[in-house]
Amino acid sequence: MAGSSGVTAQYLRDGFLRGLISAIPALADPSLDEAMADAIAQGEAQVQMDLGTRFQVTHFLPQMDAGVLAPVASGVEYEFPYTWPGRVPGDGFTRIKVRVRPIVQIVSMTLYVPGALIPNFPVPLEWLRVDRQTHEIMVAPTAGSAAYALAFGQGFMNWRLPATVQMEYYAGLDETGLSQWPQIKRLVALRSMLLLMPTMSLWVNPGQFSSESADGLTQSRNSAYMFKDMEDRLEKEAETLLNRILDVWEGPSMLYL
Repeated sequence: MAGSSGVTAQYLRDGFLRGLISAIPALADPSLDEAMADAIAQGEAQVQMDLGTRFQVTHFLPQMDAGVLAPVASGVEYEFPYTWPGRVPGDGFTRIKVRVRPIVQIVSMTLYVPGALIPNFPVPLEWLRVDRQTHEIMVAPTAGSAAYALAFGQGFMNWRLPATVQMEYYAGLDETGLSQWPQIKRLVALRSMLLLMPTMSLWVNPGQFSSESADGLTQSRNSAYMFKDMEDRLEKEAETLLNRILDVWEGPSMLYL
């Protein structure tokens, strides 16, 4: 999963680590860059999963057969088809949430039902009402097509059909999109720091997991590390920030209403 949030090792050094480097010069060692890059990559992947997005506009293609997937270029992913009708209440209209947001473009929606009178039904794009940020699509047949839509829809009355809706679409945040949500970069930096701190602690004090008695004859081991208090603060900030972003993208949770 490609990601490019803008968070770099230098970004962390100029931000969260700036004060620590003054007190602990070892953290400025370029040898730590590899561990920092790995933590940032993991942090980006975690935030993309938590927010249901990608840090580049990605082309999603439907795939459901048992064959070998064709190779794809960077920025292209396969997705398993969706259930028809969607699980989101729609006041009589089908609503489907795609898996990644924000939606940039819907290329096609096709209902695939082997054995049906119409096994492949391309849903006209003019029937679709798209909420890009909440990644929700409402299927609303136009007036001139209502009779045809009803005839087609009767075959689905009181049925839920898994792996029926094949979607091709583009979704994700490009550089411009990310610049509109600076909170996301902050969240990636927080997640990256949380992943990096155990390595930082060992880097600064390799002997931290053992302690020697006063007489030098016995040694004990413990699991604490020197950045525990900082970890607690950053974890709390990360969870708060994640919830704030999701509240804006999805609306406040019903638990808080």
